[in-house]
Amino acid sequence: MATESKICGTAAMDSSVGTVDIANVEYITTDDTSYATIAEITTDHVAGVYSHRIKCSNFGFTIPDGSTITNIQAFATGNANYYSPDGGETEYGTRPTAAQWIDESGALIGYQSGANPWIGALGEREIDINGWDVISPADARNTNFGVVFQMFTNTYHDSGQWWIDFVRILITYTPPAGPALLKTVNGLAKASVKTRQGLAIASIKTWNGLA
Repeated sequence: MATESKICGTAAMDSSVGTVDIANVEYITTDDTSYATIAEITTDHVAGVYSHRIKCSNFGFTIPDGSTITNIQAFATGNANYYSPDGGETEYGTRPTAAQWIDESGALIGYQSGANPWIGALGEREIDINGWDVISPADARNTNFGVVFQMFTNTYHDSGQWWIDFVRILITYTPPAGPALLKTVNGLAKASVKTRQGLAIASIKTWNGLA
């Protein structure tokens, strides 16, 4: 079993979906102290409010052909702060939502089944999205592959602001099996497979011109 984790290389805002703007969305592409900022909410939104859609792609995966992908997970790192009428600072109900995978053609697939709210200090939260099982190693290597989501909050407070640091995808996979190592003993073939750091290494030795 092997894993590969990558931060998105391209991030963009799709203003055709949602209502709240995202400033500096390109900051999502690096793990640092520069954050994409979702515009401050200045009124009480008990029914909920959604940001514009955030599209993350160009992750740069290098998973080899012949691998078997066993899981794909998306994570967003960020924070949310809200301010109550009496001046106290609280956090409530802010989370990624409406998330889907972007396949190699740019089409949206899968659906989100859950995400934990951002509460307290800056932290990473998994965005649980189904439908990853149709993604092949070649699809994952494609620059179109990625994830889209919106931010949602149903705060009871007067104002608030959200930040996103970076978005990453973690792929778990089984590498392709290597060919057998063939040896002959007294004219009979004897097969074995050697591994180095979990990768199969193949070689063929011959005696008197015979494999």
